[in-house]
Amino acid sequence: MQIQTQIGLPPAKPAEPNRAPRAAYLVFHPSRSSLSSLQKQEGPYRFTSLRELKPDLPEGRYSNVLALAFDKGATESFAPLHVTSHNGPLQLGKVVYELEDGSTLVAAGSEATPCVDAQATLTRGRPLAEELYDFEDYLSVVDEALKPSAGDPEAELEKKRYQRFFFDLDRSTEPTLRGTHLAGENTLRTIEQHYPWVMTGLQARMEARLASPKTPAPVLEEELFGVAFRWMAEFLSALLHEHFPSLTRGDPADVDRAFLMFANGELRRFLPTLGLWTTQPSSGSYFYFGEFGLSLEGLDRVTDRETWSLATNAMVRSQDLFRSAYQPSTASPRFSDYTAASFRGSAAKARLPGSALPLEQIAAENVARAFPGGL
Repeated sequence: MQIQTQIGLPPAKPAEPNRAPRAAYLVFHPSRSSLSSLQKQEGPYRFTSLRELKPDLPEGRYSNVLALAFDKGATESFAPLHVTSHNGPLQLGKVVYELEDGSTLVAAGSEATPCVDAQATLTRGRPLAEELYDFEDYLSVVDEALKPSAGDPEAELEKKRYQRFFFDLDRSTEPTLRGTHLAGENTLRTIEQHYPWVMTGLQARMEARLASPKTPAPVLEEELFGVAFRWMAEFLSALLHEHFPSLTRGDPADVDRAFLMFANGELRRFLPTLGLWTTQPSSGSYFYFGEFGLSLEGLDRVTDRETWSLATNAMVRSQDLFRSAYQPSTASPRFSDYTAASFRGSAAKARLPGSALPLEQIAAENVARAFPGGL
């Protein structure tokens, strides 16, 4: 799915003539989505490659960084950029202005304001190479942050354990992260073969739900989607059992609590060294968890159906918690309006909603409530 985002840049206000901006580096959240195109607006800049401006930086790094070269002496405010991404909305984590004297001004995300925008405050920064980060840096920082520490209370250990599951899921499946995490492994080639088919099938189900809310989502065609969905189900089942061993005994308590806390924003963790939030839903694609589980019911030869029955229950019933915690301020939200930055706050004493209705019907009602504006 292609999503267009408008990005406002904080104006650089140099104090002296020789400190006008020479270039800007837009650092996007490494795990949120990938840039597919951008639209030039009127302004004193041109899009360029990072390598053109900084050939000394390591080759192959920083593909999450967009570089802008400014006309000499540019000092005015800059018109918003319009960028198009796929796999979700882009999240601008940092803007680094390199000035003509070589110094930098930086606006970065904070605990209170996760995305940089035109109102962000600029502060004097470090040398450029120290301000940039990419996929490798992100994975390393998150991995370190989630390690248990001596003296961690029981509640924090539980939280880190659940966060670790969603982090492992992200770095193994997200197109922006898996190439780094699974580099050199056979799994990478297989998941890149099947992942597009899985996402196509899930999007088709979502489109059908939104087009006809009272009609059950379509059963996916076995010949088109069966192989990809069965492989992904087996891959994710292994991940579920690794992090939630109680599923082997048919006990869903751990997986229920993990998805409840994740949907409710209780697993959000701020990374101060990067100025980023992690281990939280990033878009309306949170609903794809439940859609994936429900889609398996219509396919043949799916292994570990008992695990998927338990997990799908948590995935579907937590959808309305996600809607409440991350609902955008727009009057009629669309699927593409939901972002990590739209987090409103966690519901107190949240529980998975109980209902005697079939999961398929619960999912249909959840979709209708969450996305009245469509895709």
